[in-house]
Amino acid sequence: MNNLVVKKYFFLFILLLTCLYVFLVFLKTPGINSYDRSKFSDMIYGKAWKPFVYRVFVPVSVRLITSVIPESVQSKLTDFGKENPSAERVLSELNWEAEYLTEYLAACVIMFATLFAFAIFLKKFFKLNFSAPEWFVNLLIIGMLLALPVFYINDNYIYDYPSLLFFTAGLFFLQRQNWKLFLIFFFFGLWNKETTILLTLIFLIHYRKHFITEKKKYLTLLSLQLIIFIFIKLILSIAFKNNPGTFVEFHLLDYNKILLNGYNIITFTTILFLILLIGYKWNEKPQFPKDSLWIAIPLFLLTLFLGFFNELRDYYEVYPVIVLLAGYTTAKIFGINIIVNKLEMKDKTGQAGY
Repeated sequence: MNNLVVKKYFFLFILLLTCLYVFLVFLKTPGINSYDRSKFSDMIYGKAWKPFVYRVFVPVSVRLITSVIPESVQSKLTDFGKENPSAERVLSELNWEAEYLTEYLAACVIMFATLFAFAIFLKKFFKLNFSAPEWFVNLLIIGMLLALPVFYINDNYIYDYPSLLFFTAGLFFLQRQNWKLFLIFFFFGLWNKETTILLTLIFLIHYRKHFITEKKKYLTLLSLQLIIFIFIKLILSIAFKNNPGTFVEFHLLDYNKILLNGYNIITFTTILFLILLIGYKWNEKPQFPKDSLWIAIPLFLLTLFLGFFNELRDYYEVYPVIVLLAGYTTAKIFGINIIVNKLEMKDKTGQAGY
């Protein structure tokens, strides 16, 4: 086994351990069963409040998995959760009900797998845009994972990690212009969370000038994305029309009023540092991630009106873009050899590069 293979498997081993730690923190602090409108069992069996109940990718996947597990096995798992003191203590810490232990374990498999796949796709996305030493890219991915617990504020949801995966994979295939795989991840991403439609905004912004001679193809791809989005929203709206709640939750006048209280020096310094990391050597950075950064504006507005502006998990979609732009800056600051890849457009537009 050569040295490169050893390094590859060593990185995968470290990546698995890092994912495991980050995932355990996700389950414990603050957990996936704390908000009364999106209780785990209600999410899995379609009884949660709107709009949470619309995020069906994990619930449907869990039901498919549990449907092939014999009832005798599920009963033994439930009994184990209720009768074993250690298991009972763990379930109590996690705020899990023993009668749904099979569903919890199935959801954990899905969430952990999507977290790991997200890290793999983010590495691919970074290497699509930049050429840098392998050790630096690996360190960046590990650091990105270890930063995820910063997002764990208020509540975690079973669709969070799949959102990271689908959006990052969508960005990767969108930039590569692999339209078939892009539409597949776009399709499943919308079943997971409606903010996947922001990929269409990136498509509009980035490719509006590139499809000069192929307007028909551009409009066809745009139409397909809108049709898929409308179709899925209609299906979900009909399926859960009798669930409590509304199409969206309006929160501008709730917790967001703390905006009027100002902010402390730590918050100000962190925001300023992040802006500098992203903006440093802006002109050198690839156009695609720079265009993708535009989604930060609708994300902030959506979060301000429909969520809580300081709930960082609402910005997951822009996270991979920030990692790319900040990663390039970090390499430059520390004198690490990093080169922007020149990617040629596949369409016959006469314009080269992203």
